[in-house]
Parts: sequence; C-alpha cells; structure tokens
Amino acid sequence: MTHHRAGEIVQPLRLPEGPEIHAAWAATIRGEATNESPPAAGIAVAELSEAIYESARQGQTVRVGGR
Repeated sequence: MTHHRAGEIVQPLRLPEGPEIHAAWAATIRGEATNESPPAAGIAVAELSEAIYESARQGQTVRVGGR
C-alpha cells in the first residue's frame, strides 16, 4: 500500500513478520536498534483517533491536539 503526502508517494515502513518482529522489538528496548516508531508518533495517532471519534459524535470539525 502506498500513501501520498504533499504530492509525493510515500512507501510504508517494512516491519519484520512473525517471530522476527519480537526480536526487533527486544533489540530496540536493549538499545541495539533504532526505534522507528517514537513515542511522539504514538501520541499523535492517539490524538488523531480521539479527534475522529469526537468529530463523529459532534457532527463537526474537531481540532487535533489543541492546534
């Protein structure tokens, strides 16, 4: 699946499948690998998800993260 951002095609990050994903996660925790999904990205997704549900509930546009 591809995505478009600012007119450019963006390829999603390829994560290991199966048991390898657990090894990659453990390596990140141990500081042996780079965290490709920093906490700020998770917070942004949570804020966006909450705004989507609130927008549907209210039937109007909702600002994300107070912006």
